[in-house]
Amino acid sequence: NVFRNEQLPRSMEKILGKGKCPMLATMGNVIYLATESMAVFGSFNFGESWSEVLPAQQNKGAVMELQVDQTSAQLLLVTKNTVYQLKPSINKDKFSTPTLVPIVLPDTGLNP
Repeated sequence: NVFRNEQLPRSMEKILGKGKCPMLATMGNVIYLATESMAVFGSFNFGESWSEVLPAQQNKGAVMELQVDQTSAQLLLVTKNTVYQLKPSINKDKFSTPTLVPIVLPDTGLNP
């Protein structure tokens, strides 16, 4: 197992225990892990330990992709109809509560 279970926060163990595949991204010296339920965790030490950045979100849609916008130092959480911007705030290797901002995608007319 790539994740060391004895060092995972309880909220992360619960989400990963459901068999869902997490998405990983690196921004600066931090590795971010996102789940389908939009829970985001961060690690400053190459995955040795993880901290919760954003708790799981209700009624936001399943995250299909995690991207990094290096220009604005933001994570982009992509669902079927919306992209959410997440700008993690870090102070002395600790995460502060970030703001999750939705960006509604234009209707392409491809969906019936």
